[in-house]
Amino acid sequence: SLAYLVTLRWAEANAENIETVGTYYEQRLHDLADEFSGVITAIEGRRHLAGVFFDDIELSKRFAGLLSKGGLDISVQTYKKGCPPCALTKLPLIAGPEVVDFVISRMEKALESLTKRKAPRK
Repeated sequence: SLAYLVTLRWAEANAENIETVGTYYEQRLHDLADEFSGVITAIEGRRHLAGVFFDDIELSKRFAGLLSKGGLDISVQTYKKGCPPCALTKLPLIAGPEVVDFVISRMEKALESLTKRKAPRK
């Protein structure tokens, strides 16, 4: 209970920064989906909690596997019948923009590896 109360107070005190970073992460995910539109079919969710959707279940599993090997805890939802595979991402509230950039960079490298092509640089 105490840990929850401390976290709640911290989140209230840092709400503006949490919103800014979450919005930045969401935008970076949409940019990544645009760069890899032949592989990523959609980004759903909001701010720190988002799903990266694929048409190919094996590709989505390999994507999550590459990220897991790199130390990122990302799983793929594959158990819902009729639901496209989705890599579930959950950034911690304490993440800053540098964490977002790191995570997106790892995702980009994984996608480049899986598709054997480089993403266009902005």
